[in-house]
Amino acid sequence: MTSAREPWGASGIDLHLHSTVSDGSLTPGRLAEMAAARGVAVAACTDHDSFAGCDDFRAAFEGLGGRAIVGCEISATWNGHEVHCLVYATSRAELVARVQAHHARRLAWFHQSVDVVAEAGIPLTRAAVESAVGPNRVPYYGVFLRLFLEAARGDPRFAGHRPDDLMAVQRQWFEPGRPFHVEEPSRPHLTDVLGWARDAGGVPVLAHAAGVLLSASDPRAELRSLRDAGLAGLEVWTTWHDAAHVEALAGLCAEHRLVATAGSDFHGTDVKPWATAPGRLPSGGPAADDLLTRLLSA
Repeated sequence: MTSAREPWGASGIDLHLHSTVSDGSLTPGRLAEMAAARGVAVAACTDHDSFAGCDDFRAAFEGLGGRAIVGCEISATWNGHEVHCLVYATSRAELVARVQAHHARRLAWFHQSVDVVAEAGIPLTRAAVESAVGPNRVPYYGVFLRLFLEAARGDPRFAGHRPDDLMAVQRQWFEPGRPFHVEEPSRPHLTDVLGWARDAGGVPVLAHAAGVLLSASDPRAELRSLRDAGLAGLEVWTTWHDAAHVEALAGLCAEHRLVATAGSDFHGTDVKPWATAPGRLPSGGPAADDLLTRLLSA
């Protein structure tokens, strides 16, 4: 994420949205209503490691006259970094099963994190967390930290922590080597995820790619390798990128015959306050119909 993202534009396509199925703050139906109200005509609900919201989002969005694309954002690892791969236009059973297995591992990790806190004497239980965030859900981690602080109110061990400084809480108590740390489950390698997507007839795109790709020692060589492994595109127009990022990534897409996509990464402003609404993206992106045609044929 950078701070220099102006000028902004209202885009008719947004292929990166999150709902309460993962770590967003709006239900799939409410998300669809907001996207349509903002003038988005083509959209994808791309929850983390889950396809569970796609049907509800499609029904609501297409009922409002839009076109919905099936999507999911799969957490992966690449060159020692956590990366996210957006997979579009498929929900075949074999891919859904792989994604569900990955989600189940992350849900077990989240439940264990709650248990570790409870074992330390903080009155926070799985049932209480599920009541607050919903079942079968790994919420935005900040939501968990807020629930933790609320449950720990009055405990002298945590008296110095402010509710608005969740990063300090995370650093002191939840990061590696700290009392409440629980190691996250391993993520699949990005090239494996690309193979899953292609085997299922889908279109894989590297999300908010500037941070990991442009910092690589040889971005062109890395991108050639990913393209050969099945990568179809890069998310170029996004709230994570400034004008220089957009220009660099669009150039790489043209050079390597990849699709340059657009997605806000909207979760709701209480999760990612810089992504303020569906369709609010850096100016200069492609027309919705043109982008959709290129994406679905990639």
